[in-house]
Amino acid sequence: MTQAVHLLVATDLTALSRHAAHRAAMLARQTQASLELLHVLETPVLAELRRLLGSAESDMEQRVETQGRAAMQQLADEIGRQHGIHARWQVTAGRMPGAILEQADQSGAGMLVVGASSAAMLRQWLLGATADRLLRATTRPILFVRQPPHEPYRRVLVPVDFAPCATTALDHARAIAPAAQVLLMHVCALAYEGKMRFAGVADTTVMQYRQQARRGAQAQLQALADAAGLESQQWTGVVTQGDPGRDILTQQVELDADLIVLGKQGADKTRELLLGSVTQQVLGQAHCDLLVTPC
Repeated sequence: MTQAVHLLVATDLTALSRHAAHRAAMLARQTQASLELLHVLETPVLAELRRLLGSAESDMEQRVETQGRAAMQQLADEIGRQHGIHARWQVTAGRMPGAILEQADQSGAGMLVVGASSAAMLRQWLLGATADRLLRATTRPILFVRQPPHEPYRRVLVPVDFAPCATTALDHARAIAPAAQVLLMHVCALAYEGKMRFAGVADTTVMQYRQQARRGAQAQLQALADAAGLESQQWTGVVTQGDPGRDILTQQVELDADLIVLGKQGADKTRELLLGSVTQQVLGQAHCDLLVTPC
């Protein structure tokens, strides 16, 4: 995300999804971006309602659409009062996630914003066909909002593996939270430690191997921060040696991060990202908002 983009918020009009709309409004005001709210009347749901209710409720679809439009206008008015941001809105009928992607293309959205209220709900949503297809089909950043937004992001955790994706993820983190403390994190993968122990290598040698890996990671974090122009007071380096998913979740809590930024390798790699155990853990169990960015 550069400085001025168009933010598209997909909302189901529940109280929980309002968090996403208000966070997007805060970001729009902060970055001078335009803001659009989208509510999709899912055609399979409407068809099932027609089947269940029959001719006795022939105006059901019109009533649902009218209520949706009234709720969207109310939400847009609320955003205007609280954030001083004009939010245009759309109510459309279609299938998920195609309707979201189509509107994103038409409006030139630079970021998608969706609400996710709890670990259980987020896990179920992510493992469903809608999220799978959405993340595989788009190269846009997607912000999953978990918490009610009360202030700009303060502490952003950016796990990196030093692939080119790391620079892109860091750029997005700084764009979405320019004043936040950046927590650059790397989990050392000690590929040969098990083989060393199996071969009977002394513990002191294994410990030296661990220390060497940690020093190398710290140096790479420093190089990444330097390349991004981060001053020493703007970032903190975190190096762990363990399970990546568990360590990311642990550091999010211990460092009080209110946003995690994860990079993905592109649309063709997203299925691998979705089904990976690390991503499932982070997306399903993190207590804070999460931004998934393309590389």
